[in-house]
Order: sequence, then C-alpha cells, then structure tokens
Amino acid sequence: IAAVVDPAFLAEAGWDPARQILVFAPQHPLLGRRICRAEGCATTATAASGICGVCRKRLIENGLDEHEVAALPPRERRSQRRGPECCRVPGCAREWLSLRSGLCSAHAEQKRRMPGVGFSAFLTHQTVKPLPLLSDCSVQACVRQRRHPAGLYCDAHQQRLRSLRKQDPGLDESGWQAIESAIGHGGEVSLRGVSPLVVAQLLAGLQQRCRINAVKTCDAVLRVLVNDIRAQRVASLADYTIGEDRDLEFTGLANCLKGHARRVLSTPETEVTQDEWDLAVFGHNGTLSFTAITQTWLREAAKRWAADDLPK
Repeated sequence: IAAVVDPAFLAEAGWDPARQILVFAPQHPLLGRRICRAEGCATTATAASGICGVCRKRLIENGLDEHEVAALPPRERRSQRRGPECCRVPGCAREWLSLRSGLCSAHAEQKRRMPGVGFSAFLTHQTVKPLPLLSDCSVQACVRQRRHPAGLYCDAHQQRLRSLRKQDPGLDESGWQAIESAIGHGGEVSLRGVSPLVVAQLLAGLQQRCRINAVKTCDAVLRVLVNDIRAQRVASLADYTIGEDRDLEFTGLANCLKGHARRVLSTPETEVTQDEWDLAVFGHNGTLSFTAITQTWLREAAKRWAADDLPK
C-alpha cells in the first residue's frame, strides 16, 4: 500500500517519515487551514471573522474592532506556538519549559539560582552551557522531549498523567502510553502509535481523497480520527469502528479513508473473486452482494454475468 502513495503527494502533505507526523501547509487548497488575518499571526482562525482568539483579545486591549485588524501591531513569532520551541540558550537542543521563561527546565533552574543576573546576561554567561536534547516523551503519539533526563514524559503529558492518577489510582500506565493522544498543534497530525499498516492506509486514503474526491480535509477532524484509531488499537482500518456519537464531518472522513484504503490495491479482476463487490472499482456507486445466493454454482454464474455486464 505504501508503494501506491506518490512521493510528490507526501511532500505536499508535509509527511515527515522520521517523526511520523503530517504538517499541512496552510496554503494547501485541500489540506490547508484558515490563518488569522492579523499581520504576523499564523494561528488557525475558526471564527467567521477570520481572526484567532488571541488577536481578538489584542483588538479589545487596543480599543479596536474586527474591521480594524490591520491596525494591530505584528504579532511576535515566538508567541504563536502552543507547543515548545528550543530553549533560548544558544546551542541548547532542549525544549523550553514555558513560553514566558523561554528556557528548558535545567536552564530555568540555573536562572533561579542567579537572581541578580538579567535574562540577556544569563544567556551569554560563562557558566551557562548548551545541553543535548532529551529522549522523546514515553507517550507513543507524542513528538515532544521529556521534561528532564530522569523523567519519562513531556511536561504536558506529565500533568495529564498526574490528573488521571488522582481519578484512577490503579491506572495501567503502559496501556495509557500506547493510546494517549499527542498534544494538539494546528496543522499537525501525529500518526505515531498506530500500526504501520494503518499509517500506510491513512496516507493512501488521504491521497485518494485529495486526488479523486477533491474535498477539503480539516486537520483537527483528522487528528481526532487518528486519536480514535489509536485508542481502539486496530491493526487495520477495516477493523476501526466509528462511534455513534460522531458528527457527519467526522463520519464522512472516516468512511472515505476506509473506502479508499480498502480498494487502493483492488482491480476489477481481484474484486470479481469476492462475494461482496465494491462497485467503485468498476466505476459505479455502492456495493453489490452475492451472499444471498446459496447455491455455489448459481452464485458464481451470477458473478460472471455481472462482471461481463458492468462495463456495458
């Protein structure tokens, strides 16, 4: 299945095979997302106004309305990410602990021990040395680093685990690591923690959805779908069950990807050997089942006749 996926599509979808994540470009016509209208802002804007929540707050603080968004000062780039970037100590490969500090946990602790040193002076202080990156968070879906060398999780998942343990002291931690979702970030979908077959099926399905159906895919909905698949621990998309409480957009995406994954390797020649046919393989809509014909010879005769008649 992976061989069917065009490398050019993987490039435009922002597929990172090493990290196992999709990073959709905002400007992509089918995989992109609406970006806030404020200058310098790259945050997803879901409101009808096209302005993100942070920039709406900035408008209020500056006494402006939505029609005056162009008058806002450019938003600082470092304040846009929900997830951590690199520690601001030059050369440090670790992720910052918080946006406000801009420092990894080790350098933040070192800064607390140097109260009389300003931030700029701290960054260039002779005792402040860059540190190597830490191992990945033990949550399989997560792409963040662990908070500190002796820990197992990034800060966000450590907090989630602490909260869950208060609710359930007997929590199966290894099971939680396998099914827990990644920390959401606009335009990114983590496929880590799902089986290699499901990864290939999702990529193939997404390619066919873009090239055949030509419909837009919302990264947030796809992220929820992948989280659901991971939680069910399915070995194949064919085994995934869509919950009854899911809305039409979610159900449509799930069925579309499952359908494309099912027939990505199918041909009319392989389909006619089955007792239930996916008519999309023959250029038609729907399905056709021969299972109600109990006599084997009559069922095979009917299938042969149908295979001959469908192209006409």
